[in-house]
Amino acid sequence: MKHEPESFKITQLIEWKKKNLLLINEEYQRGAVWTNRQEKLLIDSIFRGYPLPLFYFHFIKNEADRLSTNTFEIIDGQQRINAIYRFSNNGFKLFDPKRDKTGLPRFLGDNLCPWGGMTFEVLPQELKDKFLSTELRASIIKSENLNEVRELFVRLQAGLPLNSQEKRDAWPGALSKFIIKTAGKKPNFIGHDFWVKLKHSGTDKRGSIRQCCAQVFMTFYSRRNAGNPFCGLSSKHIDEFYRHLLDFDPRSPGSMVDRFYRVLDKAYEVLHSSKRPPLRVHTVLHTILLIDALLGHFSDDWGEKFSKALDKFLLELAKATKEKNESNEFWQHYGILARTDSTSKESVSLRHQFFVNKMFKYMEPLKRRDPKRAFTQEEKELLYFVQNKRCAKCKNEVEWQDAEAHHIEAHADGGLTLIENGQILCKECHPRGPGSYGLSSNNVQNKEENTPSWDSDELNTEDNEESEGDN
Repeated sequence: MKHEPESFKITQLIEWKKKNLLLINEEYQRGAVWTNRQEKLLIDSIFRGYPLPLFYFHFIKNEADRLSTNTFEIIDGQQRINAIYRFSNNGFKLFDPKRDKTGLPRFLGDNLCPWGGMTFEVLPQELKDKFLSTELRASIIKSENLNEVRELFVRLQAGLPLNSQEKRDAWPGALSKFIIKTAGKKPNFIGHDFWVKLKHSGTDKRGSIRQCCAQVFMTFYSRRNAGNPFCGLSSKHIDEFYRHLLDFDPRSPGSMVDRFYRVLDKAYEVLHSSKRPPLRVHTVLHTILLIDALLGHFSDDWGEKFSKALDKFLLELAKATKEKNESNEFWQHYGILARTDSTSKESVSLRHQFFVNKMFKYMEPLKRRDPKRAFTQEEKELLYFVQNKRCAKCKNEVEWQDAEAHHIEAHADGGLTLIENGQILCKECHPRGPGSYGLSSNNVQNKEENTPSWDSDELNTEDNEESEGDN
């Protein structure tokens, strides 16, 4: 990436803005719009001689035939540009420290402030000249690699006084827009009914619903695109997931967006009629993952069973949480894990194992729609957790990558591909031959290849900023 420093005066900035030479790329402009107070403070800083942060512009040259235009795309600094331009057009009055009780620190009330309470047009000429001749500094980025420019923007936003999800909302790329559109962000995006009706508790708590949506989708994506059942869900892991998918295309076949919306639609259909408190983040995560495993592979009556089973699960969990009795399996295998180290891959995996096991028992029996097909990835997962990650033959623990889905009564002998006729075997115990059907281990990458880049061990530190278990 090439970049060149450049200085310019405010009068030049105003002229560029007036002649539409400063382009706005909406990828970089989805953050919060400045308040009137922030705009006033910026102009006040200019008059006081406070240094302003660098502006970042992406230089773009367009050529057609014998004509060419040079423009700047704003990477960082749009809100400051808008404030300067609005003030130059008499858009607001400045703070008067002797009259305003808010806006400026008390100590500034004793300082000389000849511009206090004025618009641009009523300023003395010498103050107008001072304002217009103020020099600003910019870094001009010259790169044809858009992902480089996006990465620069992501790094610049790291210092904003926003919480983690508010920063992500402002990041460029289609993933942030997809999360905003799916989970909702007032006033422009209502969000999918599942998030509005089932997760929403009246207030969004500064992006908590969008963060929950991001955690669910990154797990969903990891399982289907990276082959990993789970990944870390801390704030750092989510940041890396957004960074990894800067070039995310929701229309591409591998984006999983259509499937994700189908699962959300089914979740809303199954659960919206029941009266229950807003679901907590951990419940939302495990509910969506289980519905994804069930959807399209089992007879339709599982929907009615699911709602009743979830209510039963939540009732038992509520009792256990109130008592906090370590001998209670709901507290020992789920409740504690939803509070301590709740975003770690290990905690999420253990919780989901317990959740699937209980939900499966509450919904029995489950029947496949098409008994002729081999076990799917989702069915293998159900069997894996129901058997507590152990081989049905040797009883040893089995790593997910080494687990094989196997028919108890061989498919070749008339055995049906039903959960009731399935079991998990390790590679050593799994028979290979004409009567063996299931998920081939040849289709599963090794563990190291399966680790997504956003699930690096370097990020596996406890992150309590926005704990997944607290929402």
